[in-house]
Amino acid sequence: MQGGRSAQEVVQTEFPRVEGGVSVLVALQVKGKRLLVVGGGPVAAGRVRMCLEADAHVVVVCPEDALCAEVHARCTRGEVKWMNRTYDPADLHETSLVMAAVDDVAVGEQIARECRERKIPVNIADVPDLCDFYITSTIRDGPLQIGVSTNGQAPKLANKIRVLIQESGLLDHAGSAITRVQTLRTQIRSRDGETTSSPRRMAFLSQLCSQYSLERLAKLTDQEIYHITEEEYMKGTDPSFPKADGGPRPGGRIFLVGAGPGDPDLLTVKAARLLQQVDLVIADNLVPQAILDLVRGELRLARKLPGTADEAQDELNVMALEALSQGKSVVRIKSGDPFLFGRGGEELLFFRRHGYVAEVVPGLTSAIAAPQAAGIPVTHRGVADQVLITTGRGRAGAFPAIPDFVPTRTTVFLMGVARIDMLVEHLIEKGYPPDLPVAIIGMVIFEDAT
Repeated sequence: MQGGRSAQEVVQTEFPRVEGGVSVLVALQVKGKRLLVVGGGPVAAGRVRMCLEADAHVVVVCPEDALCAEVHARCTRGEVKWMNRTYDPADLHETSLVMAAVDDVAVGEQIARECRERKIPVNIADVPDLCDFYITSTIRDGPLQIGVSTNGQAPKLANKIRVLIQESGLLDHAGSAITRVQTLRTQIRSRDGETTSSPRRMAFLSQLCSQYSLERLAKLTDQEIYHITEEEYMKGTDPSFPKADGGPRPGGRIFLVGAGPGDPDLLTVKAARLLQQVDLVIADNLVPQAILDLVRGELRLARKLPGTADEAQDELNVMALEALSQGKSVVRIKSGDPFLFGRGGEELLFFRRHGYVAEVVPGLTSAIAAPQAAGIPVTHRGVADQVLITTGRGRAGAFPAIPDFVPTRTTVFLMGVARIDMLVEHLIEKGYPPDLPVAIIGMVIFEDAT
């Protein structure tokens, strides 16, 4: 028994049954090996390119009149060995892998059958039942390769998924980061190459990779690699967080992150990633629970109620400094955008005075997103050619200066609902027409929109 559970219950919970139906994804080393590509069309061109990138010895079997422009160019330049004819079983001699992209079904079946007789792995394009392996839709950035497979069920969809991954920005700097980490890894091994040190090397590099962003890893200089090796690894200390200006520093790292208008789907990719990666997220009760549910590390809240904004701000700053002094990574998440009535500038200066350079991650401001969600464009040709964003509540509760009325301007007041009666009076006194169309928007991103 374990915690009142039977041995069978423990096994079923901790080691659930595996769901089958997929392939084993591996990175096959084929450098210098003979790989055969039968066919010369666009699909074969992709196969040839893939094999050449893996430094294989590529043999192409295809009549010249069936070669597409790319394969023809690689054949005539001598990048591959070209057999200007149709497939012959003798082509399989000393071949490690076969890929065929042919229109003739009977030829494809013949190739598959003869490969299996010789125990040679084979892929017949667009015929999953004849394939020992599938070709992934691949992303490449230097040493980085990411393969997307639908296990032969929807190859075109695999291509779309690949494009979505590439366009997401998640892999920016990844290839360069891998190259620099490999340099660091080699440097550390040159100083401590004992087999018994392998667990320590792996743990150190794992921690460093989790603390540094891909962009920062990609920018590691040789001097910084030397510093990390000699001053941190060799002296038995944990890797420190990087400074925003380049060099490693003791202490933590602070991010000022915009939560946007409240819908988790409207967070930036970077904001969502940070919420799941940092040690501590600090927030106030203005940040919706749906956003906070993304947090994987520690979460601390300060209550920001009417009349207590300054006290809550001080409380949040103290929380952040305490964690930073312990070497933790911290996100201060704020509704909307930190630099648009979010006191982000004040926090930036506060942390700078205490020796920390905050990184600001913008958020989608409700000044634009809320009207849009309510079906109101803030600019519209022939109606509104400019936008002014101001606040309904100034410093220490003071009323803001009302801008002059401009007929072709959309004026957006943030944080104005609680004092709307007074705001209307000031607008009319300032010359705004009493019949001017007005939209009052609150919580528009959520189901309880008003």
